[in-house]
Amino acid sequence: MVLGRIVLSAAALCLLTLPIAGCAGCTGDPSQAGFSCGVANAVSGTYDRRIAEREAALASTRGTSTALQGQLEDLDRELASLDRQEQSMQRQLQQIGSQNRSLRTRLTEARSRQSASDAQLRALERQLDDLERRRVRLGNPSPDSPQDLAELEALRTQTAELQQIIDGLTEGAEIVE
Repeated sequence: MVLGRIVLSAAALCLLTLPIAGCAGCTGDPSQAGFSCGVANAVSGTYDRRIAEREAALASTRGTSTALQGQLEDLDRELASLDRQEQSMQRQLQQIGSQNRSLRTRLTEARSRQSASDAQLRALERQLDDLERRRVRLGNPSPDSPQDLAELEALRTQTAELQQIIDGLTEGAEIVE
């Protein structure tokens, strides 16, 4: 009988140590843990730490998402502004093209009325041709390109100057070279 009690005590001791011995190889992953590891992880706080880590990562990701959304909205506003500037530059180029066509017509009229010498008219036509080539070459100007902005302003200024000269011709004034 004593021997039976010792065997029962030893068996009970083995059953009690079995879950503890099984915990040595436990992971914090509930999908991998068996019953014994699951109980041990729940008691030791492993699952709570895992949840806290995941919640912290989620909060960090949400913060990053919010910051990126703000940057996206800023970029959308900047893009809209650049689009408006580009459209304005395109309109200005179209206006310069219209002015050039009008100036060419007026040069033809000046030639027919003989308001200026052929040499003067050819020089004005060369200037007008040069302005038109530069306008076409500029094509689609970029609002964030200082060179494009400078070229557009130069075209506007030189077109206005040429227009004044041709206005003087059509009104009968002589060109000063």
